Amino acid sequence: MTPLKLLLNSYHSGANAWFALAEERGYFEAEGLAVEVAVGNGGFRAPILLVEGGHDVTFGDMGSLIRLAAATPGEAPVGIFAVHHRGPSAIAVPEGSPVQTPADLEGRRILGHASDVALRTFPAYAAKAAIDPGKVAVEVSDDTMAQMLVTMLDGGTDGVFGYVSSMRAVLRERDPALARQLRFLTFPDVVDELYGSMIIASRDAIATRPEALRAFLRAITRSLIEAVENPAAAIDAVLKRNTALDRDIEIARWNGTIAEEMSHPEIAGLGFGAIDAGRLAAGALLMAQTVPLPNAPSAQELFDPAFLPALADRKALADACAVDGLV
Repeated sequence: MTPLKLLLNSYHSGANAWFALAEERGYFEAEGLAVEVAVGNGGFRAPILLVEGGHDVTFGDMGSLIRLAAATPGEAPVGIFAVHHRGPSAIAVPEGSPVQTPADLEGRRILGHASDVALRTFPAYAAKAAIDPGKVAVEVSDDTMAQMLVTMLDGGTDGVFGYVSSMRAVLRERDPALARQLRFLTFPDVVDELYGSMIIASRDAIATRPEALRAFLRAITRSLIEAVENPAAAIDAVLKRNTALDRDIEIARWNGTIAEEMSHPEIAGLGFGAIDAGRLAAGALLMAQTVPLPNAPSAQELFDPAFLPALADRKALADACAVDGLV
């Protein structure tokens, strides 16, 4: 068995249910892999912790990887399989908020965690929306996501950065009625150049265990298809690893992830997991111009398609996502 160290983007949840399902059903072992799973600390931190912790693969944010590749050219890890073909970032506002368009954000106060992907990519969103980010009061908070959202609904702030599916889920845990009071300004509606999270591999794993990475992605593709087609089974596997979660809430979170984050028109042609190199390069250039970064990494520096599973399998996954998604 070939060992691989996998760093999740967070704790086991509906948002990454296919990892638990692959482990539960023995798909890694069937591919000759001994996968050691560690929980993570958010999609933005995942590429950084991959390097710092000596992991082989992670599920992390492409925007964060662009930053890392710009800072350490030729040394940063590399994306090998796209999962969030549609960027998941958004700004939540109350249903009755006067904020209806990006322009309405000027003069408003938005909360977010320091490592939140939406907060970190807000300069790119603002540039594409033609708004002045200096006129938006972006404030870092140490409160939980649920606490920030409740503060917003109580009138304590105008908006909250986060992922659509996650923000809905944490408020459903607090009170389902509260989740129905949210409305979202979603980043892909303005800045479609940005991918979300993907499977990212260390340079060491790419150089020394390429066949293991191919086997890992075959197992992931198999698990993703089954998790999309049978969300209940995927969440049952998650609950065995995180018993504190609510089953219905996590099924809703996973279904939201499929519809709002995984589905994108490009997957019908490219097959799930592949990227549009022009789109990725445009996103890297936009990040470089707005963060700003010292350079814009090329699509080839950021993503290596050599490990992708067979196109037929990836198109089967794209077809499964199209049932409830945006394709």
